[in-house]
Amino acid sequence: EDHRHLWPEMFRVIEEARPRWVLSENVVAHVQMGLDKVLADLFQVLQNSAGLQDTLDALVSFACEDPRMETGCLFYKMRAGKHRLGPKTRARVDEIQGAAQAAYEVFLQSCRDNNDFPNGLSVEASARFLGEQLALAITQRASGVEPAQIRQVMEMAMSVFLRT
Repeated sequence: EDHRHLWPEMFRVIEEARPRWVLSENVVAHVQMGLDKVLADLFQVLQNSAGLQDTLDALVSFACEDPRMETGCLFYKMRAGKHRLGPKTRARVDEIQGAAQAAYEVFLQSCRDNNDFPNGLSVEASARFLGEQLALAITQRASGVEPAQIRQVMEMAMSVFLRT
């Protein structure tokens, strides 16, 4: 834990006070400190692939059950409002999004190489779809949608990868 990582407490105060405006500095550090741990956990799920079905189940669980997602993920919030960010922060968000896309593509290509992913689906498009479904689930979670409802929709969305 880095003693400079003040975002969790700052976020708690913002959530409690619900001010109209919040002025914060050092956004790049916010993105790098807490976000790197969440993304590392997500990428670990992909790298520990136990096959397509089990990994998709783990990703759904990550989005629906990980307590850090109850308030959302700063990355997804920043990604949604990227047009309002400064150039350095926008570049960092693009870098993270590119890394996630690449990780999803590697995972799906590995599944295809193991005959565990339908040949009729584009790996690149499927990786984008997977990333967008995770973003939607995490955003819904932060909006107070019940995890069971999110899980049901996520499982339906992930079923496209399991068709033969």
